[in-house]
Amino acid sequence: MSAFVNGIWKSGNNLLLKLCNELGLPTANRGVATHLFYGKGARLRRLIRSSFLDTPIPVGLETPFNVGEPWLRRRLRGAAGTALGGHAAYSSRMVDVLRSEGFQALSIIRDPRDVLVSYARWIPTRPDMYSFAYFNALEERDRIKALITGGAGGGFVFDDFGSVLDRAQGWMHDDRVCHVRFEDLVGASGGGDTSKQLEAVAAIAAALDQKDADLEAISVRLFGGTKTFRAGRIGAWTDVFDDELTELFNASIGARRLALYGYE
Repeated sequence: MSAFVNGIWKSGNNLLLKLCNELGLPTANRGVATHLFYGKGARLRRLIRSSFLDTPIPVGLETPFNVGEPWLRRRLRGAAGTALGGHAAYSSRMVDVLRSEGFQALSIIRDPRDVLVSYARWIPTRPDMYSFAYFNALEERDRIKALITGGAGGGFVFDDFGSVLDRAQGWMHDDRVCHVRFEDLVGASGGGDTSKQLEAVAAIAAALDQKDADLEAISVRLFGGTKTFRAGRIGAWTDVFDDELTELFNASIGARRLALYGYE
């Protein structure tokens, strides 16, 4: 069994990858995400990974990008038997390819407001990211505003956060995808509930056909210790969003998108 672990940046991908590790799947040393098409050698990488002769598969979230199916299949085959991380847009064709290559698609979602705050606080710690220079020059509140509204900087264009949510939404509604909420998986250590954490762990274990795993022991070990872990706390956005940020978020993202993700 192989797994494709997908989610918007700072939604808890590495938490879900850690769970896959606990269930016997090592993390692949590769991924599928927008940052793979930017940074050093970007022009060559885009050329190699783009689609010319076949119908493209959209994978870009914050910045649209399409890949060729042959490249995607090679990447999957090179990661067989592992948990392959991704920050990819949804398409039914993407799931078709994943399944045909023996990958179970897993998706994690998180309150979009917490995603924004966590990303704004995380990006200054990642000088290796293609978007670091642009966002690091901004104050935290301005980073959040930029993520909400979209813009251009540092040689790349990033779309508004509403578009990011729209591109990722399909992962939640495809019956072939097993999805969990960060708020459930994080457990009591992150402000969640132990019983919901156990249910989430059990759902992923079942999707990966891991019937004999010690789910309680795994749940205890799950919180923290991943490479991008910062705080892992539920509801951090309430300490950051003032009237101005709330108004901007509501105008750009709106209650409808929040409801589609199961938040209010």
